Amino acid sequence: RLAAALSLRRGLEISDTNDDVGRLVFSEADGIPGLIVDRYADVLVVQTLSAGADRLLPLWLELLDEMLSPTAIVERNDTHSRKLEGLDVRSRVVSGELESTVVVHDGGLEFEVNPLLGQKTGYFLDQRENRLRASEYAAGRCLDVFCYQGGFGLQLARGGAEEVVLVDQSSKSLQLAQRAADRNKLSVKTEVANAFDFLHDQQVDGQSYDVVVLDPPAFAKNKNSIPRAARGYKEINLRALKLLKPGGILISSSCSYHMSEEHFENIILSAGMDAGRTLQVLERRSQARDHPVRLGFPESRYLKCFVLRAI
Repeated sequence: RLAAALSLRRGLEISDTNDDVGRLVFSEADGIPGLIVDRYADVLVVQTLSAGADRLLPLWLELLDEMLSPTAIVERNDTHSRKLEGLDVRSRVVSGELESTVVVHDGGLEFEVNPLLGQKTGYFLDQRENRLRASEYAAGRCLDVFCYQGGFGLQLARGGAEEVVLVDQSSKSLQLAQRAADRNKLSVKTEVANAFDFLHDQQVDGQSYDVVVLDPPAFAKNKNSIPRAARGYKEINLRALKLLKPGGILISSSCSYHMSEEHFENIILSAGMDAGRTLQVLERRSQARDHPVRLGFPESRYLKCFVLRAI
């Protein structure tokens, strides 16, 4: 099954970008429940999120080393879901040697990734194709909120935006974003701020943008948190829409599985009505192709990404 999953990833690379990152194994969607394997250049990151997958970890490591010959394999078993399984939490290099960061290529850009300390397994791989697509909407003044390492914003800068503002409450993430911008000879501005407060203050100051990207963390961690999450999604989308120029583009995402696409769409619709904007859906997008959706297993489809024009 592991060999089959790896072979199915062939031919899914984004053309003309020479990327060396991606998800090689996506748990139940690839028929191996609980196992995640991500690639960052010649380093592999492994997660075993169920008791069964965790018991077989030595076998996964042996097979991955035999089939792919990575320079290092990192175990990132520091997720909350392992606690629910009664498993211990750990993050470590299990084979080979690892520098503090790995330089990777994603969407024609270079980034530094820390597989031991970065978000998820070091980087957000599921938005790769959406970030590249965003570059095609680059125009004028652009805002990337909840930017992390600036994946969306740097693609907007690469696409020819006149100005790109990156916003995140983590100064460390913005330092990585600035280093990536410098590495790729792109110009960006960074703002360390709470996203909700920043959007509010920008509106008060009379600022406006041609493109706004919202890529927040999962607001709905479980079913009980859906009402609160809905309020959060409504607020950020409402504030973003009030900042958009006529005909401006909103790229809005939710990675909360418990927030259905229909519910998320209705939240954005409600935000548009309150903002006095008519919204045109240009694209409904999901996670990258190396995060396949398995029919009959709805949990494998969790990422919603809307591209909208506000008129």
